[in-house]
Amino acid sequence: MAKLEFQTLEELREAIRAHKETAASLIRHLHRIEQEYSDWEDRVVSIENAIEEAEKIVGLKKEEIETPKDVFEEFF
Repeated sequence: MAKLEFQTLEELREAIRAHKETAASLIRHLHRIEQEYSDWEDRVVSIENAIEEAEKIVGLKKEEIETPKDVFEEFF
């Protein structure tokens, strides 16, 4: 860990202000990441539910739904 040295009280205050500003920026970034993850997780659940429903309707396994056969294999 780097040792910080300050010559004046004003330098120390500036370092504290900059540190708080960085912390606020990191917290905002964390909140955005949390929201993006939550949205991603919701899509995963939605996709999994759709796959389960498709398995019941068309009788394909999850792997067959995720990785379709090429056009020629579909006909045979």
